[in-house]
Amino acid sequence: MTPTFNRNPEDGSGSEPTLAEMARVALASLEKNPEGFFLVVEGSQIDWANHANHLEYQVKEIQAFDQAVATVQEWIAADPDRESETLVIVVPDHDCGGFAITGPQGHNVSGPGELVKGKWLGGGQHTAEDTLIWSSGPYSRFLSRAVDNTDLFKVMKSAMEGLPGDPLGRP
Repeated sequence: MTPTFNRNPEDGSGSEPTLAEMARVALASLEKNPEGFFLVVEGSQIDWANHANHLEYQVKEIQAFDQAVATVQEWIAADPDRESETLVIVVPDHDCGGFAITGPQGHNVSGPGELVKGKWLGGGQHTAEDTLIWSSGPYSRFLSRAVDNTDLFKVMKSAMEGLPGDPLGRP
């Protein structure tokens, strides 16, 4: 699909579904399964933007991904049972490009629509930087501190099976 950054209504790419629209359709279909479901929504173009060291591309793709996460949160909020039954995990699979914010400085904070100043320190390559995890719902408390990326599987498996205790075996 055409990256959000490059979509143009004149060539037809503007009519492609957004990540949020695809998430909405997936949820509407999958929620019919009484056994529950597992859904992955990937904002893969963020990685390509970072490989290209292209800030505006990165921002547009992050905004599109953020809208998809908001769609999932709206779906959860529409049914009281979903809040206690739905684990949401938002995490990148790796860092790429090594983007560091360098400005604005002091009280000159950017306003809406303005891009921050920054530098790409990783030359468009994967870095060894840790990634952040945001999560909500059952078992999310086990992801509230630094964890190994393989621990995500253990937490997801425990949530799906309703297993008691700490899936990471911590005291």
